Amino acid sequence: MATWRNAMVLAAALAAFGCDDDKSVSGGQGGDADVVDRGPGDNRPADGAVGGSDGGLQLPDRGVAGDAGPQPGDGGPQPGDGGPQPGDGGPQPGDGGPQPGDGGPDPDVGPNPDDGGPADDGGPIPGDGGPGDDAAPVDDGGPSPGDGGPDGDDGGPGPDGGGPRPDGAVQPGDRDGDGVTVAQGDCDDNDPLVFPGQAETCDGVDNDCDGTTDGLVVQCYDGPDGTLGLGACLPGASTCVDGAFGPCEGQALPADELCGDGVDDDCDGVADDGCDGDGDGFTIDENDCDDGDPAINPDAAEVCDGVDNDCDGVTDGIERPCYDGPDGTAGVGVCAAGAEVCEAGLFGDCEGQALPGDEACGNETDDDCDGQVDEQCDLAACPDVDLDAPVEVSVDCLTATARGSVTVSAIVRDRDGNPIPDVDVQFTASPAVTLQPLVQRGTLYGRVARAPTRPGTVRFSVSVGCADGQRLALRTTPTVEVVPPAPVSDTVQIGGCQGLDTNLRVRVYDAETGAPLENAFVMAGDAPRSDLQVRGVDGLQGLPGDQDNWKTTRADGTVLLLGHGGTLAGPQTVTAGAEGYENVTLVGVDAEDVVIPLRRVAPPRPATANLGGRLTDFDDLRRDDQADAGLVVGSFDLPFLSTLVIPRLLSRFDCWDPVTSGFAGGLVGPVAVPGNLYVPRQTESVFGIGVTVEEHRFRLSNVEQGVDNVVALAGKLPTAEIVDLLLNGGGDLSQMLELLEPRELGVLRDLNIAGDRNDLQIPLSAGLAANASCAARDVPGDAALVCVAAGDWSGGDGTGRLFPMGLATVGADEVDNARPGPANLPLTTVAPQGVFRDVGYLGVGVALYLDPDRTPAGQAGAVSAVLDRRSLGAAGGQLDLRGFFDTSSLTRDGLTFSWEPVATAQSPAADLCRVEIVRTVRTTYNPGACAPNRVETYELPVWSGYVTGDPGTLALPTLPAAWPRAAQGGLVDTGATPEADGLTMRFTCMGLGLTPGFDFRAATFADLIDGLTHISSNSLPF
Repeated sequence: MATWRNAMVLAAALAAFGCDDDKSVSGGQGGDADVVDRGPGDNRPADGAVGGSDGGLQLPDRGVAGDAGPQPGDGGPQPGDGGPQPGDGGPQPGDGGPQPGDGGPDPDVGPNPDDGGPADDGGPIPGDGGPGDDAAPVDDGGPSPGDGGPDGDDGGPGPDGGGPRPDGAVQPGDRDGDGVTVAQGDCDDNDPLVFPGQAETCDGVDNDCDGTTDGLVVQCYDGPDGTLGLGACLPGASTCVDGAFGPCEGQALPADELCGDGVDDDCDGVADDGCDGDGDGFTIDENDCDDGDPAINPDAAEVCDGVDNDCDGVTDGIERPCYDGPDGTAGVGVCAAGAEVCEAGLFGDCEGQALPGDEACGNETDDDCDGQVDEQCDLAACPDVDLDAPVEVSVDCLTATARGSVTVSAIVRDRDGNPIPDVDVQFTASPAVTLQPLVQRGTLYGRVARAPTRPGTVRFSVSVGCADGQRLALRTTPTVEVVPPAPVSDTVQIGGCQGLDTNLRVRVYDAETGAPLENAFVMAGDAPRSDLQVRGVDGLQGLPGDQDNWKTTRADGTVLLLGHGGTLAGPQTVTAGAEGYENVTLVGVDAEDVVIPLRRVAPPRPATANLGGRLTDFDDLRRDDQADAGLVVGSFDLPFLSTLVIPRLLSRFDCWDPVTSGFAGGLVGPVAVPGNLYVPRQTESVFGIGVTVEEHRFRLSNVEQGVDNVVALAGKLPTAEIVDLLLNGGGDLSQMLELLEPRELGVLRDLNIAGDRNDLQIPLSAGLAANASCAARDVPGDAALVCVAAGDWSGGDGTGRLFPMGLATVGADEVDNARPGPANLPLTTVAPQGVFRDVGYLGVGVALYLDPDRTPAGQAGAVSAVLDRRSLGAAGGQLDLRGFFDTSSLTRDGLTFSWEPVATAQSPAADLCRVEIVRTVRTTYNPGACAPNRVETYELPVWSGYVTGDPGTLALPTLPAAWPRAAQGGLVDTGATPEADGLTMRFTCMGLGLTPGFDFRAATFADLIDGLTHISSNSLPF
């Protein structure tokens, strides 16, 4: 009975994963295939059997109360059975005609096709209870378990000329034992390698009995190793005729590099290399960025013409000195030249110059740039002015181009310290900046200066008018530093002046197009209020403000919020949003310049395609108790890799009939498998019995159109472990995928995905070297561990598009047993040759929960990951992964989200945490009649919040009533959307070990990819 159970579970396991190696069932023959174990003590024949002696399947539970024991004709031993017995199907002494049960006409069934000879009782028949004499076979018209077809074979060799069945018995009419009879289409019943469904080989034989001999077409390529798929080099096809493959036709081989065509003709990975088409002495390999123009090369001088003349990657950007003052004054006294910058082929305004002004006495400076200091000055004309009276600036830093402002102020005093009212006060700046009109509040004088467009230092001075038209300069000349702004990119950027004080500029862009968003909303603070002071001099006097803390952007996508007098100072919560776009909130911004790209909440879905085809060139499709398979994936990025969830690697499921011949073919129907799983046609062995597994071609669904690298990671799946998973009541498709032992790698590099394709062939062109390992310490308790060796197509360490080159998994028990030492897993890498010659290497270990019984409450989707960019290389290496963050559940109260801080005593600090709210849109699809409908999802952004450190909580702000979606609290009312959707919240805390001192005063969020070392993430539906 154990054999029966194991075989049935094995059938289910192999059907579920395309490794259907055997479906053998012990027992004799009987009625139909609905064999049921009815329990101990039940010796009734199976459904369809007649009595107990017609060859029907008898359940093997002998020796139980009520069981009569061995019965005549049931295959068990009989008293005194030394020879033929009456009714045993053999001839009897004096028997001149057919006898009941001897293989001749049988009144309970009808004529027997095998009539005419004695039955074989000389050996045990599997499942019949022991050695003995079986009744004559009876053809009941339906399939019988184990015989592979509608036949009543009695389970032993017979005179019908049949060959052995997969279960060791005979299938009538199947002389060669391949599981297919002539009646079932076997076109050569003397050759076990010829039958319907067999793989066609190039041998002059019709192996698959389809009426066509050979005709097999295979991919071929005669070029050097490593050139296939590069540049112009493409595979061809070779056709088998009369048992031999013909020439390789249609292939494209390396050729001499043709200069100027932009094609990699010699298939070395570089187009037009070695070419100097314009004769300027530089080739494409030597960074000639336009080999058709001799005026463009790395040695050329950059000119203002809208062209990158010197091939440094920057078009124009050159500066030249400029000066608008009178001739002969530049460089004299305070006067200095500025610079004008070329952009788009034109020079801009002269910026940073200092021009002549009125001579001010007492400052020992040549203000009018005539070469003289304090000429014609009579200091006695202003005897009562204190030359040391203070001159102050409201801020000491401005951000270039940000339009921020600084208030310069002074109180003119006499030498006794008393304010002097109603005096002539002038403010000047060097270099010149825009100054607003003079403001007087009693004895306080002030002017507001706007930030210039160029970085540098601005010096302010104040002079007082005296008798006879003379001016007296105050000695105090404060300065303000002007710093570069934050760069514009497709990620959040924070820069400019560090330490927020008075000025906050926010620039809002479309994350996809980079276009500035007009009428986007920006707010500084946790809720709307109206207390910002926008008047600089009033701010100096501490007068209350009356301006809103939120505004909408101009046509250039910018907002400038002013808060003089401390009404906008110190770390702030900054939120941006727009109609049709997500909200983004940054908590603790302490800098003056912020760039926030926004994603659409309902973007147009990108054009997609479905890709299908085969993997070729498997190294060894053989009976080795392991099933060959491959997983086909497009490239992915580091955030996906570091929050790895195995099911996300799977494409849309479809129906597949894994076994169509033999006994297993009658037992197992089509099953649902992930579309991107490829299984070649193969014969595997389980319990010494071979079963042919049919091919499952890969199919990648909803692949975004464009250029991508499609990779196949192929290897072995240990069949016994798959069976063990199911026998113990656990295991699903995800866990089976984790058993994949990578051996080979194939790639279609730079595949132009412009529409559906079902003809792709991915050659497994690179072997994987078992030269790497993964050592992981401090893994969260009860978590399993997945280690991945990844390649970076850009040659970097995670900043580019990635592909898997090694994958290994270990369960929670093994991780726990290794403590306090590391859990060790073997990994594979690919050599940097051919299409892989310029790849970078990195590794990641992901802790996740695979056992539902050991998963902490609310953490079914939680992961913790550690990245290692240093330890893997072309020669392999050992990943050193330690200090995993803890995982945490997530709770919410309105728009306040909470989690347990994830840093541990062994881990680094968490530098940044993000809470995302996404709209999860569900699409139901039908994989086929083999399975119920399935659901696939995609996510749309709604709100993203960032906070420095790991405070364990993030409260998103209350939005003004005018804000988009304010009525829904800034979220999306999924009840009003046409899709089947819902909201999900996700938190992710990150360690940025490669970016020391990360904070919101100077953060380039693109650096998160460069600096990410540790991560902890979880999600929860609303």
